[in-house]
Amino acid sequence: MKIKESLFAWLSHRYEVVVRDEENFEEKRTFSYSHTKALVLVVPILVLMFILGFWLAPRQSGKILQSSQELQMKKQLLSLTNTVDSLLEVTNQYERYYQNFRKAIEGDVKDLRADTSKILKNQVAQTDTIQDYISQADLNLRKEYESMNISLKETKMSKEETQLQGISFFPPIKGTITERFDAKNKHFGIDLVAKANEPIKAAADGTVILASWTEDTGNVIAIQHQGEIVSFYKHNAALFKKVGDFVKAGDVIAIIGNTGRLSSGPHLHFELWYKGNAINPEKFVSF
Repeated sequence: MKIKESLFAWLSHRYEVVVRDEENFEEKRTFSYSHTKALVLVVPILVLMFILGFWLAPRQSGKILQSSQELQMKKQLLSLTNTVDSLLEVTNQYERYYQNFRKAIEGDVKDLRADTSKILKNQVAQTDTIQDYISQADLNLRKEYESMNISLKETKMSKEETQLQGISFFPPIKGTITERFDAKNKHFGIDLVAKANEPIKAAADGTVILASWTEDTGNVIAIQHQGEIVSFYKHNAALFKKVGDFVKAGDVIAIIGNTGRLSSGPHLHFELWYKGNAINPEKFVSF
């Protein structure tokens, strides 16, 4: 009971505030207040401030979070844009690389002659040759090829062959060699005769960069290996891989055949190229 009376007395007790002039102490204004009036004024203000703070805080937090997310998305978008640009450039390079390979294999040297400075040395592949059946297009291609100063001198080849001694190649087919590598006579590979329908296998791990048909060499497939090495497999009856496929050493990629105008019977014409130069496969592959 005493507590209630004390609380009531504290709330209802009135106070007077007098405002005087500092110089002559003249009374200027008086204010009367009690704790009840103070609470009536202060409590609503505190409640209003609490409500505003509770309502605005999530909005401010949401704006900060949204700004952070937008900044992160912009960074990701910029990164993706740079990645796409890089991929497009790489794709264009591979497309030009493939188109030049295909034109060289098919004997279409018209475009190649227009700008030989853009042809990479390892983008040109010579076809299997029989001197009596060499086409004019093939002769023109070889002139362009030789004009790029790709030397087939024995001293240079010996240096390159030395660099390849530590690389192991899988024999593409087991058979009898009927014609050997002869760079002087423009025979840049070896001919292997085997049983009909014998599978032809990849000589090493790599990516297929050519899988096409040409009039002279029939079904041709080429594989880009590590270390600037390219292998060619010509006169096939059928091809089992397409451009862009990754193959491992020993994977079946084709079937031995007799396709192409320069083929005189079922056989495989196999070539190895290193940094744009033909090398003798017998020095690196056990047939």
